Amino acid sequence: MRVTLLGTGDTTGTPTVGCSCDTCEAARQRDLSRTRFAVHVENERIGESLLVDFSPDFRQQFLRTDVGLPDEAIVTHIHFDHLDGLGNSYRLFDQLPVHAANEVDPETDESVAETVRRKYSHLADRVTVAGHTPLEPFTACGLEVTLVPVEHPPLVSYGVAIEDPETGAKLSISGDTNYDIPPRSRETLQDPDLLLADGIVPARFCRKHPTGGRHYDDTGTAMTFAGKHMTREGALSLGAELDAGQTRIVHVAHYYPADEAFAEPLAVDGEQYLLEWVVLASEHRAWEDSLVCREPGEPRLLGRCSGRIRLPGSSGISEGLPVEIRGFGWGVCSAIRAIVSGIYYSIKCLTERSTVSGKAHVWAVWRRRSPAVTVDAFCDTPTSSVFCSGTHDRDIRS
Repeated sequence: MRVTLLGTGDTTGTPTVGCSCDTCEAARQRDLSRTRFAVHVENERIGESLLVDFSPDFRQQFLRTDVGLPDEAIVTHIHFDHLDGLGNSYRLFDQLPVHAANEVDPETDESVAETVRRKYSHLADRVTVAGHTPLEPFTACGLEVTLVPVEHPPLVSYGVAIEDPETGAKLSISGDTNYDIPPRSRETLQDPDLLLADGIVPARFCRKHPTGGRHYDDTGTAMTFAGKHMTREGALSLGAELDAGQTRIVHVAHYYPADEAFAEPLAVDGEQYLLEWVVLASEHRAWEDSLVCREPGEPRLLGRCSGRIRLPGSSGISEGLPVEIRGFGWGVCSAIRAIVSGIYYSIKCLTERSTVSGKAHVWAVWRRRSPAVTVDAFCDTPTSSVFCSGTHDRDIRS
């Protein structure tokens, strides 16, 4: 599953039109953008892709990003910055299936699916809208998709859980929401490789808004801003609660101060992630792993790799067999070899290709689920580093 962040900004984007604040000026100087929200999810197994939300910046996003037009799409809610890009489908698609919730919104007396169908009835010959019951999975582009109710008053709004049934890779998207996400929705979003979480401003900015903050933690930090969106701190707290492999903050406003606006873990447009599973197994013996990152003549490795040791039900890979994962980052080839102690394990890897940060590193994080685990990791990509935790915790730099 390849995930591309087409748009990571709030309703005005960054830089905001007509704004000369320090953050917007810094974005212009760095040639960085946060356009209105949209995510492209490619199922590389079958060569189809799914679009989450139709940004008003649809045309610009697809012109500047090396991804194909979607085969299917999802609308999370009817605010213009998530829906109005659907008008771009005219002349671009012969048929485009669009998925949305069928739950009636008391504010509008119709569901998201009904609103999309009515508002874009002039495209009915090419856009077909399917309504789905929240919390009930459906299939789109070979992926299992679940719409989860979240809190974004006064309208109904939905987060999305997207999982590859073949590989186990999982993407969770909070959607536009405050921190008060219902328990069943949190359960469905739980345990993603990658979480995209709404984090519109830092928590301290709640003091500057007439409605202030809500959902305070034990330290008095607001998890919700203005009743409708999570704060940065709320987004990170959600990521920790969901046990996300990695959390990227989206729906980011230009109100972040310039010295914080482009710092981790705030996302910018164009970030790309490859979510993969590698399954390893062996007989009863002590074991060790090696993570090799190499591709002579290719650009330096640029990304993050977080691995988790888990207990899958089965494995088709024999003991000690080298496993190659090709196409990470800029064509980087990674090989993982293992001799495992008497039980099946799987290692979940998430790699980011960023075109803007200039970083060159890979993180390998191994969470031990068995005694006597030793990990040896090395990387022959210049200036890269590998961080490993197991029986030994080491920082190895080539």
